[in-house]
Amino acid sequence: MKETEENLIKFPDRSEAARQLIEDEAGVWLIKLDGDEALSMEGRADLEAWLKRSPLHKKELSRQAREWEQMNVLTELSVPLGAREGKRHARPFFRKLSFPTGAPRTPVSGVLALRSMVGVFAVIAVVAMTSIFFIRPDAYMKTNGSYATNVGQQRTTELVDGSVVVLNTNSEIRVTYSKEFRSIRLLKGEVHFDVAKDPAHPFRVVTDDGVFVAIGTAFTVRLKKNIVDLTVTEGIVEFTSPILLADKNLQTQVMVIPDKGRDKTKASDAVALIHAGQSLEIRAEEVAADVPENLIVEINDVSDMEIARKLSWREGYLSFGGEPLIEVVQEINRYTDITIEITDPSLESIRIGGRFPVAKTDQMLSALEENFGLRVTRVGENKVLLSTSQ
Repeated sequence: MKETEENLIKFPDRSEAARQLIEDEAGVWLIKLDGDEALSMEGRADLEAWLKRSPLHKKELSRQAREWEQMNVLTELSVPLGAREGKRHARPFFRKLSFPTGAPRTPVSGVLALRSMVGVFAVIAVVAMTSIFFIRPDAYMKTNGSYATNVGQQRTTELVDGSVVVLNTNSEIRVTYSKEFRSIRLLKGEVHFDVAKDPAHPFRVVTDDGVFVAIGTAFTVRLKKNIVDLTVTEGIVEFTSPILLADKNLQTQVMVIPDKGRDKTKASDAVALIHAGQSLEIRAEEVAADVPENLIVEINDVSDMEIARKLSWREGYLSFGGEPLIEVVQEINRYTDITIEITDPSLESIRIGGRFPVAKTDQMLSALEENFGLRVTRVGENKVLLSTSQ
């Protein structure tokens, strides 16, 4: 390939090492931008800082992007021996390879080729923008889809905007992002949301009984039978219900919403603000077989200790502070395929305190047997009976 004046960068009087360093760094960024995974928020910030450091950086990145498209230049990534599996941690060295027009192009080991013109155009657009949003509009949808965990599993996922969602055991969400909004449907289970700040695109978590809206905050939502539980650990979350409120006096911190089955198109919105250190519980109560259920929404202050207990699953533990045995068993059952039953109803009210490893059922059962006077009897592989040890 013969280089012309048009595709050459005139570097100032610098050492060859400095010039080569800029070329290598630009090549690294091109590989990252054309990769299968979008840059993280931290990665985009690093790229922005690199582009602003010198106008030569922007010029070199643009030059290489144009060259890759127009001259079909391949880029070989050389990784130090022993570090090939973790190339993101290696210090890459880029060597450009060119071929005469019409010459056969033999595959080269370790060579990475640009997959399409779209990637190159995106790179050029990135250089022009030099802002925090180094993603095409359709990239908002890159992490759209369903995410789920099985019983006993937990999963952490970073979404395209930098928000992080942590799914607890047996949970499922559906992510729908667009240029206009960020929306997540909570289908089952419990999820913690650490929301990236973006005032232009409020972050919505949708349940059957209401919508939680945040801009940049952290909160957890859990679905239980006839109950939706919200705990806010940072910032403010807005709760909106499409059902007409019978009592909108939020100063009582208790809202009663009757007639859940009314036509929602005729209902007005009900809004409450839940601050860090508060919880909100939406509880459905059946009145009678022929009467629509009441929906009770209650806001309460929550101590730091209680929040730590409720969210201890994120650290790999279940923490109890005097809950009755029946509630402890229900919680343990969420994390295992083994069914735990209490044979004597008088045992259900025994108060249990302690910290137990998540998904390690045998350890939890041993602790109950040794410390709380209970007898653990295994019936087959998937059933355990709790009775008094006396």
